[in-house]
Amino acid sequence: KAEGTAREVIHLIQNLRRDSGFEISDRIDTYLHVPDDIQAALETNADYLKEETLSLSVSFDAAPGGASTAEHVIDGETISIVVMKVG
Repeated sequence: KAEGTAREVIHLIQNLRRDSGFEISDRIDTYLHVPDDIQAALETNADYLKEETLSLSVSFDAAPGGASTAEHVIDGETISIVVMKVG
């Protein structure tokens, strides 16, 4: 289940990257506001998430302003994804 949740979030991050006009090779910082159970699943699969999304960092802290943001519902829980291009 944790791996499936991570794959779903990876897909959402990749969509947000595309919708934000990022190049395929752009590195990003990712900020997630998620319920504890989803955070645990993502922490377990953090390396996989970083590799698949080209994230230099994944944080569960508040994101800085000016970033691309999207909200989604996973397993009945609302999550917030914020990505910022690095460099």
